[in-house]
Amino acid sequence: MIDFEHLGPYKVLDKLGQGGMGAVYRGEHAKSQERVAIKVIAPQIADQPRFRRRFATEIETLKKLNHPNIVRLIGYGEEEGHLFYSMELVDGPSLQQQIRSLKRLPWRDVVRYGIDICGALKHAHDFGVIHRDLKPANLLIAEDQSMKLTDFGIAKLWLGDDMTAVGAMLGTADYMAPEQAGDGPITPRTDLYALGNVLYACLAGRPPFAGKDLTRVITSLHTDPPPPLDLILPELPMELVSLIHQLLEKGPKDRPPTALAVGNRLRAILADDLQIGSLTFDADRPTIDNAPTLGAGADESLDLGAPSLIPTDQRPTLDATNHPDGGTGSQFGFEDTINSEVQEFPEAATLAPLTHFRTVDQEERNRASAPLTSDAQESTPRESLLSILLLIGLLLLLVTAALWMMQPPSAESLYNKISEAEDFGDVDNAAGAIKQFLAQYPDDYRAEEVSALADQIDSDRVFRRLRVRARFKGGIEQLEPAEQAFVEAMLLREENPAEARELLEDWLIVFSHADHRDRSVARLIPIVRQEIQPLKDSKGKQANTQAQQLRAWIDGSLTRLDPDRHREFLESVIRLYADKSWAEEEIRRTQDLLGAAGPDGVPAERFAPVEPPATEAVDAE
Repeated sequence: MIDFEHLGPYKVLDKLGQGGMGAVYRGEHAKSQERVAIKVIAPQIADQPRFRRRFATEIETLKKLNHPNIVRLIGYGEEEGHLFYSMELVDGPSLQQQIRSLKRLPWRDVVRYGIDICGALKHAHDFGVIHRDLKPANLLIAEDQSMKLTDFGIAKLWLGDDMTAVGAMLGTADYMAPEQAGDGPITPRTDLYALGNVLYACLAGRPPFAGKDLTRVITSLHTDPPPPLDLILPELPMELVSLIHQLLEKGPKDRPPTALAVGNRLRAILADDLQIGSLTFDADRPTIDNAPTLGAGADESLDLGAPSLIPTDQRPTLDATNHPDGGTGSQFGFEDTINSEVQEFPEAATLAPLTHFRTVDQEERNRASAPLTSDAQESTPRESLLSILLLIGLLLLLVTAALWMMQPPSAESLYNKISEAEDFGDVDNAAGAIKQFLAQYPDDYRAEEVSALADQIDSDRVFRRLRVRARFKGGIEQLEPAEQAFVEAMLLREENPAEARELLEDWLIVFSHADHRDRSVARLIPIVRQEIQPLKDSKGKQANTQAQQLRAWIDGSLTRLDPDRHREFLESVIRLYADKSWAEEEIRRTQDLLGAAGPDGVPAERFAPVEPPATEAVDAE
């Protein structure tokens, strides 16, 4: 049975879901037939002043937000004492339902969802709105596969909002940031932590700290690192794993700074994978045409104001906010943005005392989202002309800047950027420049050198990933045989290149036979081949360089050390380098010097007495 027949200008069709703070209904406008989602505050709390104040704040919040990835506010009002507002109806499942259905979503789809969510968060953060309860249940998938963020019911306006004190905990514990469960300030990076949890849950099938025990979840938020995603899904791009784990850093300062920065990194990951700029979904992605619509599931979370203390989907939810009691707030009207004729709904004066309606048109929406300024003064024709000229100048400047930015960077600038990163030992950060250089300047005389760097980056990433996996498994010996042998050989590259080369050549003989079907081994084969060649090339060069350095030290000792210390120096050289093949010649020379040393430990020829020059006999005497 439906609780209402009409709410404002809407005919109530059916109930979509029930939450701790009220219910959601599907409604149809009496004249335009537009279908909407109507959120109604539960009657037992609608008359409480602090909840009316929160309702008013939520409406003001939603007025500010006008973005394609945020569910749009259509109108709001009060019907016979029932507070309600109408929202854009999204005929699609929530992300939570999608995760339940598919368990783990394709990573490319997850990246696309993340880009949409970042767009919504950036828009909200730009207007001082923090969502505070970002979770899969509050993310809806539209028919065009775009993501829609909803339920700003516990959002905090940090531009002067006094309704939530620092340290107040609002949000679902599974997706809550550590500062929400502690005494830290709530900032836009709080939403970014929740975004990391959402992306993690889409890929792994569950958030990193899910559980029914509230105390254990809160403790894990503060102390435990999330299980490494690449252990669960080794095929994930390293850049995506790194970004998600950075979003899940305990300290807000260690997370990415803004939603814009996160969105740009997600776009770069997708562009690197697709090699194109368009963001289209995979043709073979699972369809969701038959998935339940918003709130169709009996256990779907549909919080309207603050989260309920009743668990949502058996997950602990907190509401420890202490709101100051306020007045009853204003009585709200209703507004519709479809057509002007829709405003012909009966005037409020003809209805019951607690029934009022108001229209929220685009002008009011723009006014709510506009920054606070003083009243504008009428401008003179001269001022208007100057303003027009200024706008034209700015437009020309923007066009010039855009054209300049659209020009691809030169090969020289890309190479300099790559070289600078290599000099600082941070080649990973130049991965984008390397890829761009090879794509745009494949015939450049430096392309071979840059290509070698690209291969090295791939090799190092695989090596690092295996070392992380070994650490979490309890040691290198816990890896698969091929992975274990590969890691052990790679660890010797710096210390003993010759032995490392021999081990890698043996590895290739054992694991590269033609009928091999192991994907993890097949992935390592080209990496091993590219690692062997530099070790071959560097063997002679390195040995020659090392021998030259040792010769320089020995030659320097002939003039730098006093006689008492020279024998000790020569003996130490022999003990240090006698077993090094590259030092054989210098060791023989050192032994000769030591054997030729005088009684004081110095080669005799170095300190032999100098005979005085012959002089003629003095016969004149």
